[in-house]
Amino acid sequence: NYVNHGSWKMFSPNGNVQAEGQYHFGRRVGLWTRWHAANDSKLFGENPFQEFKAPFMSQVNFTDGVMDGEWIITDANDRKVCQIALKDGQRHGLAIFWLPNGSTYRQATYENGMPVGDLLEISKKTGKVERTATYSEGRKVVSKTEYYSGEKQKKSEALYLSPAATQQPA
Repeated sequence: NYVNHGSWKMFSPNGNVQAEGQYHFGRRVGLWTRWHAANDSKLFGENPFQEFKAPFMSQVNFTDGVMDGEWIITDANDRKVCQIALKDGQRHGLAIFWLPNGSTYRQATYENGMPVGDLLEISKKTGKVERTATYSEGRKVVSKTEYYSGEKQKKSEALYLSPAATQQPA
């Protein structure tokens, strides 16, 4: 049985390197880099990626086969699009997305793959970063107000937790 061991590269049909990294006895180790065209993923057609210039370069370190450390994606002009902290293959710490001018587009905090605390996003109305959601142990805190029928008088106010968020594969 063969096992990947040493340098590894993936090439495009025109011969350009699309991805590269190192294996150690079948497990990814060290810095891995991948270049993405704008049409490689639906994600690159969404905000804030659509405001940046492709191709995108994705870099992350692997420890014993799992992503570990800062995962950084930059655009063709070497501007950071996002930086996501990872620990043992899960989001753990800050995840920040930027706009091409360098201002923050979205920021969230994760613990063991689950969102916690405030999700901050740029407001389309004011252009400033504002809290758009709050999470507790991976569950979004939701407020609900009920009113008496046909009236403006409040009937009840409640906070509840939505189902736990699930982590999408990195």
